[in-house]
Amino acid sequence: TVSRGNFRPIFEQPYNHYAKRRGLDTPNLAMVIARQRPEGYGGDHPSYGTVTHARSAPVSTKPVAPPGITAGLVARSTDLGIRLTWVKSVEPVSCTDAEHYIVQRAKQPNGVYLPVATELSKPEFHDQSVEKGELYFYTVSAVNGVGESAPSWALAANAGMPKGWSAADVGNVGVPGYSEFNGTTFSLEGEGSDVGGTADEFHFAWKKLQGDGVITARIVQPMSSQWSKPGVMMRASLKSDSPHASVLLLPPKWSGALVYRDASGKDTFAAGVTKIPEPFVINENRLMKPYWIRLTRTGSTFTGFMSRDGTTWQKLASANAEMPDTLYVGLPACSQLNHVTTRVTYDHVSVTTEAE
Repeated sequence: TVSRGNFRPIFEQPYNHYAKRRGLDTPNLAMVIARQRPEGYGGDHPSYGTVTHARSAPVSTKPVAPPGITAGLVARSTDLGIRLTWVKSVEPVSCTDAEHYIVQRAKQPNGVYLPVATELSKPEFHDQSVEKGELYFYTVSAVNGVGESAPSWALAANAGMPKGWSAADVGNVGVPGYSEFNGTTFSLEGEGSDVGGTADEFHFAWKKLQGDGVITARIVQPMSSQWSKPGVMMRASLKSDSPHASVLLLPPKWSGALVYRDASGKDTFAAGVTKIPEPFVINENRLMKPYWIRLTRTGSTFTGFMSRDGTTWQKLASANAEMPDTLYVGLPACSQLNHVTTRVTYDHVSVTTEAE
């Protein structure tokens, strides 16, 4: 039996909001707080609430210092450019909002940053003065009547996919997907029922491969769903029933496998199914560390590999499939959930041809 005195560590946040910030009388909540301090953590509550939430009400309604450094900067590529959003900045003593924001941009992370917007009243900006396929770096600073904050940590964002790459949904997905690139990492948001059966549904970031070649990538954890099906893929077309060969990590117990459909509209097979060991997978449930995968093509033969370090490779299996000389090679994101997307990130992505 669990004692009623074993409170979960979540009370500092509501106490600070209702008692300190709004000035309401909360006697019962105050007793819990007194009993719990210092508030620890739980499996679903990693922060120490006393440290992160307990504070007094502001003593001034006017700023006494510049705003805090802008945080939570997020970039999303659009048809017109790059859209930036961030968390509203406040002055930490008075908790007053910043009056406006300044966005600066550079072509290199340590390059010269020049202003592209200087009087933004809202924490958002749509940069339409970018070139498709180019990589940019952004910082944001906040301004109030006292001064300007230091710039935020630089955020990299590509205007669309990198040169030579495209992205599309394959099959009849319920939620449109999208792909992003930040100079080192591909991030894919995708829905879809499966990569399997006689037809596939997923989001796909791809480029063309002519002749023999190799695609290598590292799957970066954590993924947003334990049902995600990430990997690397070569397929004949973007049709849902296209022949393909893929190295996929198969949830929920996380095994690597060569998954393939050897002709249009035929069933899908999985060969060389191999469990990923601990500590990369914990309790046969969640992928806890990044894992490497590789797929090679030699003529009509496709061979899958996986690796814990990107140096020593374990062969999974080989299979033959009816494929044209020019293939679509790339990265899938499949949630295996109805109308729910997953987010999968890949780094160390390389596509090489026989000539290279």
